[in-house]
Parts: sequence; C-alpha cells; structure tokens
Amino acid sequence: MAGFDLLMEPLYVNHRNALYELDGDAAVQENKIGNPQKVKNTTLPVDCPRGILSGSVAAVIGPLTSGACDTDKNPLGIFMRNATPDNFEVSGYPASGKVTVQRGGTVKVFVFETRDAADSADIVYAEGELLFASQNGLLTNEDAGTQRPIGLIGKAPTTSDPSLIVEMFD
Repeated sequence: MAGFDLLMEPLYVNHRNALYELDGDAAVQENKIGNPQKVKNTTLPVDCPRGILSGSVAAVIGPLTSGACDTDKNPLGIFMRNATPDNFEVSGYPASGKVTVQRGGTVKVFVFETRDAADSADIVYAEGELLFASQNGLLTNEDAGTQRPIGLIGKAPTTSDPSLIVEMFD
C-alpha cells in the first residue's frame, strides 16, 4: 500500500483546487475510532493518522471551507494529500490551512469503505458502479439517496491490486 500521505494517485487531472480553507474539525478527525464501518475498514492503515486522508471525499461545508463529505453533503472532489495537524514535511496544511482537492479526471485510491453502513456485509465493488461518499467521508458504492455521485468505478479492487480506479464526474 502507498504511504500515509499517498493514499490516492492522480492518473488524469481535470481540475485541482486549493481555494478552500480546511475546517478545523476535519484536521483532527479520528480515522480508526468511531462507528463499526470505520473501525472494521481494511483499507485504512493500522496506525492511521488523525485528519483528512488523501483519497477521501471532500465537501463544501461553509463559505470557502472544505471538510469531510458524508451522506448529507454533495461531494466537491477527492482530497489529494493528507491534512494531519503535525505533518509539516509533505503536507501544506499546517502552514496554509488549505488542502488540494481534485475534481474530475481519473484517480487511483487505496482507501475506501470495505463494510456497508449497517455493518452487516462486506462491500463488493464492480466496474461501472456509481460511487458516493460514505458517512465516514470515504468512497462507497452504497447510495444513501441524499447526494449526487462523485464518479464511477473504472477498475474494482482485486486481491492482486487492491486499489480502486475512479472516473470522476466534473
């Protein structure tokens, strides 16, 4: 798996946006503590850092403010870098308060939901399925019926290549 700050890889970039300030809560969110779907996620590193993860779904949550998307918000794009409160070397977040969001294009992500929201079954992904933001701000094929899709699956994860390729909508 990619390093902590490289949980997504842009394959084809359409738009990058670093205009939005990151919400303070998003910078310190817990990624492995919380609801069962989050705790049982098998794509998150065991010693996963706090804060927004690259490959997670961004949303507009206030005037020129971005944060983690959930089932009540429409997705803005995919965060390109982690926004951890203590990572000064590879993340611009601690100095600028901003993180880059990719909209449109194609991305390969290494972090996405592996359990359904009810924690009753593992999620199985297939090429061509629509993708949405989960309650945890990660990609999922579960449609809560409250948001527009962020894109569709170009390549589903396999045992030999556990990444998910996403064809993002503009």
